[in-house]
Amino acid sequence: MLESYILLFILMILILWPALSTDYIDSTPIHFKGSDSKSIKEIDILVVPFFSKRTLFATLGGHGPGYEQEYKFHISSPFLYHSGEPLNILKMQTRGISPFFINYLGSTDQLMRILVICPEYQTRLISEYELSSRDWDRECPYVLREYCKNWPPHKLIRIDSVTSLHEIKRIESLLEEAELTGSQIKAWGFAEDKRLQVQLTVDDRELLNQFFTRALKKLSKNTDLQESG
Repeated sequence: MLESYILLFILMILILWPALSTDYIDSTPIHFKGSDSKSIKEIDILVVPFFSKRTLFATLGGHGPGYEQEYKFHISSPFLYHSGEPLNILKMQTRGISPFFINYLGSTDQLMRILVICPEYQTRLISEYELSSRDWDRECPYVLREYCKNWPPHKLIRIDSVTSLHEIKRIESLLEEAELTGSQIKAWGFAEDKRLQVQLTVDDRELLNQFFTRALKKLSKNTDLQESG
């Protein structure tokens, strides 16, 4: 009887062997600069990560029959960043089981890009590729030719307070939704037929509320000064 339980225990371990891994972007700080080449310091920068998620069942190390769910996309884990601080962004996280070590059943979250939001500067997207390579002193590589008009990635373009106010209000409104689609996400690099889930915790919502409250208050004040001037 004891031998049967031992064999059953070993079998369960082989079937339910965990497949867990987490990888982070290089923590090297980003020194954001304005379009006038001045360093942006002591300013709250909101970073909103975009992730893709897929569920996968693979056999024989990926060479046998399997099933792969269509990619799903979501926003999660926004954080405040200050220029020059170490960067800590999740790049990839895998959660699942690996029966008999050659099969796999689970899901993978992978960073696609980040949205950088800073008052009085144009919001911009930085791809996972750009974050991973971080070789921004050379010329824009061919594979990133669509981004070259805004190269390098850490350059933020200064805009007037009125434009920034409208842009940040728009983003605040979008992030209050549970799901975004169509023209709402096209500017963020998604096809209009895709759906983007906004997966934010209570703490995430509080962080966003505090950031947007401060940013809009500052921009409204600057806008009033511009109009009175």
